[in-house]
Amino acid sequence: MYSRLKPFKGRTVNLDKEVDFYRCLNRKGFVFSIRQDGLVVAHTDKVVLKDCKLIVNKSGKERCLKTKTRNVHAFVRGKIGDIYDIKNEFSFILKYNPYEDLGFHVNLLKDKIEIGECKSAYIQGNSVMCQI
Repeated sequence: MYSRLKPFKGRTVNLDKEVDFYRCLNRKGFVFSIRQDGLVVAHTDKVVLKDCKLIVNKSGKERCLKTKTRNVHAFVRGKIGDIYDIKNEFSFILKYNPYEDLGFHVNLLKDKIEIGECKSAYIQGNSVMCQI
């Protein structure tokens, strides 16, 4: 398996169920939290998700804009996959900035293209990549 999950508080990840994947605000470096059934179950710096939905919680975003404080209101939801879920296709850097964007987007040439789902999402270096 390509993913490198570090269990949190002894919890385990059910690989048959979807997880939420988001940047961890409480840890230094490029670390992500894996949440399942409302609880953080693991942290990782290497994971592949397949059949992804890109979700921005509207009320959480409004709270972020109002208070100017970061909070978890945007995440990628999908099933944990494998390196083989990354196809031989173009990958794009997945971006989101609550102060500038309505939702997740990729840059295609000089245009921002907002997307709500992708075939796969994975971490590469200090970026989250996606395949549309």
